[in-house]
Amino acid sequence: PVARPYRGQIASLVVLAAVAPAVAALTIWLYARLIDDVLAPGSLGPLPGIGALYLGLTLLAGAVGFGERLL
Repeated sequence: PVARPYRGQIASLVVLAAVAPAVAALTIWLYARLIDDVLAPGSLGPLPGIGALYLGLTLLAGAVGFGERLL
């Protein structure tokens, strides 16, 4: 009964705690794509897309971290 008013916040924290490792795993996967698709073949074609994805993941990681600390 004591935690009843905080159920929404607890559920949000559980979701954020599950999203944080997924974002970290996607970042590692993105580094692999950078090496395999850009650095190894020497082709700069996919670099802007990978850079945009990395920027998006960085912003998402910051938002998830802020939400976790806030809750």
